[in-house]
Amino acid sequence: MTIGRFNAARAAHKLHARGLLARRDVNAVSVGLRSVGGADTDEPCVTAWVDRKLPAGALPAARLLPTKLPIAAGETLLDVRQSTRLVAPAGAAPSVIVGDGSTVAATRERLRPIQGGVSGASFRFPIGTLTCVVADAIDPGQQFLLSCNHVLADVNAGSVGDPVLQPAFSDGGNTGDTVAWLARWMPLSFTLGRVNYVDAAVALVPDGACLPDVVEAGRVAGVRSAASLEPGEAVRKVGRTSGMTNETVLGTDADVWVTYWTASGLMQALFTQQILTTACAAYGDSGSPLLDADNRIVGMLFSGTAQTTAFNRFDAIETMLGVRFVATT
Repeated sequence: MTIGRFNAARAAHKLHARGLLARRDVNAVSVGLRSVGGADTDEPCVTAWVDRKLPAGALPAARLLPTKLPIAAGETLLDVRQSTRLVAPAGAAPSVIVGDGSTVAATRERLRPIQGGVSGASFRFPIGTLTCVVADAIDPGQQFLLSCNHVLADVNAGSVGDPVLQPAFSDGGNTGDTVAWLARWMPLSFTLGRVNYVDAAVALVPDGACLPDVVEAGRVAGVRSAASLEPGEAVRKVGRTSGMTNETVLGTDADVWVTYWTASGLMQALFTQQILTTACAAYGDSGSPLLDADNRIVGMLFSGTAQTTAFNRFDAIETMLGVRFVATT
């Protein structure tokens, strides 16, 4: 890895991301690679993601984004790319096509022992993906199934002890398919000025009920810190709806606005330190594990658009929920 070559872009992102996000037309700001003619170059930059990218001549001067951002050691490039605002549940946006299940039967069936990447959700929520098995950081004898807050805790509306079904209700799951019970979650904040780091929750599962594997991908080799992830890297995700797909990291260190579809209507949440990849999220893929080329888990899918998909950092989930990946059972 050559993380040092992104230092200037990271410094510029740290200085300018929140100011850029304050604009109504900017949906996300990340560290990435400059795109020319629709193809990524090898040139580090800060990327501003907007609803619609227009030629400079089509915009009034007041709406033009700068081409460079100042930092203490000089300046770095600002690239503008097109992506609508991220949406959760992932794939809830009408523009995202949902698969028919013809090639992803393994992710939707009842599976014992449970593995990551399969259908599962709270009895309150119709559909989602179980990420993997994790253990309490202090008491490793307590094991949990991990997924998104909105999958296991229904966007902060869950109660401790809520049943978690595998497969999820929309895949035929019922109370007889209860495999875990909601234990804890990171509350999502929709308050202006408050920042979220993860959309994550865990449900208590009996010891030995899960394997440290991901369907179609096999045994997970461990956890990789997202701090070492580079734009341009090849990764793959496994989800209930779209199965295993090969993707490319488009942005790291991402600050993103996410629109949540909730029982109270549409709500906006700001997230920081996220991972952006090429588009791979359909409805039901929330919770999908993100794996690197060495089969190490690096992220968890929580929102998407027809252009990009966003993942929480797995190491941030471990820290904030007080859990650790279970490498062996």
